[in-house]
Amino acid sequence: MEELTNWLDFEGVKYHSSSGLEKLRKQVKETQQQEYNKIETLFEKRGHKVLFLPPYHRELNPIELAWSQVKGMAAIVPAYNLEHLCTVTLPKCFQIFTNQSAARTFRHVETIENALKAHHEIKNPDSKL
Repeated sequence: MEELTNWLDFEGVKYHSSSGLEKLRKQVKETQQQEYNKIETLFEKRGHKVLFLPPYHRELNPIELAWSQVKGMAAIVPAYNLEHLCTVTLPKCFQIFTNQSAARTFRHVETIENALKAHHEIKNPDSKL
């Protein structure tokens, strides 16, 4: 609960000190939605469309897939301490994770996106995704 009130304080959002946990969560969610709306408006005024990734769908987020691969590689090249992690393990992982690896990751996500779009269009032929 303290984390929520700290966040609301940081954002300058007024709330009642006797608000329960659910009410605070609702206020945080509403405030976040207002921020998303501001971002969308800003980009749409410049001719862009903002598409937010659904939460917890790592298969649609290339960076999540990339980090998963890097973490897998890091398990092969273990780090003994923070310095070893930064100077040996991660540089080796990034040597292995090449531009080609990144391109494959993006193509993989694009394939999933296209399948989801096709499925969405079949269910809702008049909608625009």
